[in-house]
Amino acid sequence: MALGLVAVALVVWQPWRPQQPEWRTYAVATRFPPSLTARLILDQPPGDIFQAFIPESPLATAVTRSTLVGHVFARPGSTMRSDPWLSFSALPSYSPAAVATGEFTVRDTDATIERTEQQVTVEWGPIDRRSWTAIGGGVDDATLLTFADAVGIVDEQPALRGSYDLDGMVALGGVEGLRTALTVERALDQFDPVAAVKPTVVRYADGAQPLTLLSLPAPPDTLPFVPFVFGSGGLVDEVTVRGLPAVALATATDDNLVAWLEGGRLVVVAGRQPLDDLLRWATTTRAATDGEWLEVGSAIEATVMITATGVEVGAGVTPNGNSWRVVVSDVSLAGAFCLVTVNGEACALTTGFEQPPLDDWFVGGGRVAVRFSTPGAASVARVTTPDGTVTEFPFVAVDDTRTAAAVFIANGDVLELVAG
Repeated sequence: MALGLVAVALVVWQPWRPQQPEWRTYAVATRFPPSLTARLILDQPPGDIFQAFIPESPLATAVTRSTLVGHVFARPGSTMRSDPWLSFSALPSYSPAAVATGEFTVRDTDATIERTEQQVTVEWGPIDRRSWTAIGGGVDDATLLTFADAVGIVDEQPALRGSYDLDGMVALGGVEGLRTALTVERALDQFDPVAAVKPTVVRYADGAQPLTLLSLPAPPDTLPFVPFVFGSGGLVDEVTVRGLPAVALATATDDNLVAWLEGGRLVVVAGRQPLDDLLRWATTTRAATDGEWLEVGSAIEATVMITATGVEVGAGVTPNGNSWRVVVSDVSLAGAFCLVTVNGEACALTTGFEQPPLDDWFVGGGRVAVRFSTPGAASVARVTTPDGTVTEFPFVAVDDTRTAAAVFIANGDVLELVAG
């Protein structure tokens, strides 16, 4: 009897080689309404309060579930401006799906690339009813485009394709945590930062070195972003404040700071004083009484009264017939640019102009925009109306290092800053 030979494929299960999942998802850290009050002061400050900022706009203080979804990746111990990092985010979009026609594409849709000295940004979409952004520091265009092709949202959570190699990077946290830390950075530099969720800021006099206490609502994964944003200055210590995990570090700008999360808020004590002193003051942070908070309000009023006069950088009349003018000044440690109308004065305050803030005041039929520059950079603010009419407004010297311009922009106008 002849025997037939049958070839059989042998399949061996290898449990030591787990299957790569299609997606790796990362939990979303939600920013909840804080249980800790914003009315914080130091119990044993080095001096009197001389400056303060309390958010008044509902948009600045409201805390809602963000529609922004995304995550940040970096190597352990790295910093934002010295080491490679990657992030992506997505926002809902109801525009028609895009079709690839250009030089750069992500998932078969056109992508735009913007480069600065420190980072690269890629934007694409909409895809899956979302508009997407990927940002990388210390990476080239090709690396960021490959990363962008690998990102996604799975079950409303940020995700990366399982096959994507992070090359030693780990998940640092959600993009909202990074945005919170960047808001703190801008607040220390500009006092009243342009941000959806603004901090409450109280500044104490300590000779020539002011001491700052600030806090703002923050998601629970924010703390690792503090050394990531402020690092590269040397010492970074993991400490405790009021029994809670905290970081104490020397920043790249010679300032020192202590930061911790408490009751849904990121609390920061910062200044050029030694870290030991900042840590000691941080432990005395407490809620202010009604009378003490009135003193903080007096510091706000005093600051505005001091800085509401200066160099006029723009003036005009709104479409509804109301006159306006903008003045800029720099008094002691407090700078201000103020809009003056028949309804009173509105001021934005800053302690530095290395990264000048952009502030707009909304008035009848449009807004008054204030823009800062430096001599030799932007020389005119050009406004183009929908019918093509072009009007140019010159920048005015504020001092030896700054120029500024204020213009009225009606709804539909386009503002451009043009170099001389």
